[in-house]
Amino acid sequence: MTVHFSLPYRTAYGQRLALCGSLPALGHWNIAQALPLHYDEATTRWSAELAVPADAATAPITYKYVLLFEGGGVVWEWGDNRALALPADAAYARLEVRDFWRAPAQDDNELFTAAFTKALFRRPASAAPAAAKVATAKVAKGKKKADAHP
Repeated sequence: MTVHFSLPYRTAYGQRLALCGSLPALGHWNIAQALPLHYDEATTRWSAELAVPADAATAPITYKYVLLFEGGGVVWEWGDNRALALPADAAYARLEVRDFWRAPAQDDNELFTAAFTKALFRRPASAAPAAAKVATAKVAKGKKKADAHP
């Protein structure tokens, strides 16, 4: 199966993108061996194709995009590793993955900072539920009255 990865990203002179991840073709998380992406001016997208062997299609592919600088600097995209579960159906010969760059400065990502996750959105550990009390009622003893209606 062939997986085509692409994402829009505006780079400056001396910058390039690569795809780094769990497969040997993605460098086994080694940036020096990551899969380089190529820029297409017509679509303004960076992209690369990855041939996935059948035996590697059983486990999800984990990966991240990396911004590489000419002088040796590296910037990993923000957030957890991406995971791609490939379809088990062999009828698919090509899979198109259209991603976007996850930058830490995006407004939505501020909610995942420690200030929010460890303080404002913190959930206390749930306590064990209290034992239920069994209520008993006393029934007053009395005499039955005869029905007045026939």
